[in-house]
Amino acid sequence: MNDLVSVVVCCYNHEDYIEECLESIFNQSYQNIELLVFNDGSTDDSGSLIENALKKSPFSSQYFYHENQGVVKTRNLALDRINGKFLVFVDSDDIIEREYIKNLVDVAVESSADIVYSSMIDMKTGEVVLSAKEFDLKELLIGNYIHASSLVRTSIIKDKKFDDALNREKLEDYDFFLNLIVRGGAKAVPCYTTGLTYRVSENSRSNHQNLKSYYHTYAYILSKYLPYFSNDNAIVEILRFHFDDLTNLDIEHSIKEEQISVYLYRDGAYNEKADYLIPVKFLDSFVIPVEKGVTKLKIHPSNIPSFYEEFSVVSKKYKTELLPSLSNAIIDGNSFVFEHFYPFIEYTFDFEEDDNLLVSYKRYNINDITSDNYIGKILAMKSYQYFHQLEEVERQNILLKKAFSKIENDYNELNQQYHTIIGSRRWTIPTKIINFFRRK
Repeated sequence: MNDLVSVVVCCYNHEDYIEECLESIFNQSYQNIELLVFNDGSTDDSGSLIENALKKSPFSSQYFYHENQGVVKTRNLALDRINGKFLVFVDSDDIIEREYIKNLVDVAVESSADIVYSSMIDMKTGEVVLSAKEFDLKELLIGNYIHASSLVRTSIIKDKKFDDALNREKLEDYDFFLNLIVRGGAKAVPCYTTGLTYRVSENSRSNHQNLKSYYHTYAYILSKYLPYFSNDNAIVEILRFHFDDLTNLDIEHSIKEEQISVYLYRDGAYNEKADYLIPVKFLDSFVIPVEKGVTKLKIHPSNIPSFYEEFSVVSKKYKTELLPSLSNAIIDGNSFVFEHFYPFIEYTFDFEEDDNLLVSYKRYNINDITSDNYIGKILAMKSYQYFHQLEEVERQNILLKKAFSKIENDYNELNQQYHTIIGSRRWTIPTKIINFFRRK
């Protein structure tokens, strides 16, 4: 099978990556390709790099330039110019494996598929960031697993376009594929023999504002396609999943609006009203004056579940760190993980004079899952380290048992030799002579 494949690259200010992207297309083992490159008004050197690179193209290639319009409008322009039986969009900062197009076409032909999708591989780490899996429409409505560089049979597209309302937003490719599948009846099939090499950029990284924007866009897309479904239970399940996801998402946003409450224990009781209220930050320290006679201190780090990589209270006068006397946290050294609402830490002390307590803390990063200090990564590393420490302790324990066993065997052998000697005739006669002279 040697059907024409239209490969479309849309570029905006990717001078650092566009040559590598185009080179990966030139190197495809599948040769019947037409290449269309659209420069969406780049203000860097992308244009000249594209023109020079296309001089080496082994395929029929076209270059288009227009003022910046956004990826949706640019892709819609491309849909009017393609001639292939199949279509693949390649982002200008991604690269594709040598067998990428061939393997996708093979699956499309063998399974009569209209859409063929693959896994996505992190260019930097080589890890799979999105795994290809068997197609399930309900799963697709819960979350997209068909990336933008999937193969599409052009006959299924007909008059369908990318939604202009999603221009300069996210999820425009998700909407496009849902449109083909839900309204167009497209058959989607995974390809497990290749993958898109994907560049994870700073813009790809999760933060609260991005995720909030994502759910606004997702709700808009979902509202377009839910009327096509008659299975109310499936719809309820999909909405429940995302409601739970949004609840989890909002923890980081909510904690930034929380306050740390400090209560001092005077005259046998805590005040009902907090003595000090301090806004929660990611990293901070503050001083609490404590007068003579105060014997306890209770701190509420927030009112919702929260996670602290470090939390300490130190007497400035005595240069001593106070240890918690009571808490509902999971404590590991200076790390405090509060898994329930209304977290608290209580400290008991007996100062003879007035003192100042320095409260210092650093919260775990619970928002950016790609960051090196993301809570999951840190706790996983701690668990890994503790596991190896336990292994080392067990190894040392085995060595000690062996050493003890050897010493015990040596002792038993010496003890046996001792009793053998003192019980022999050679030892008995001298002993009697010695005892005789002792009696003298």
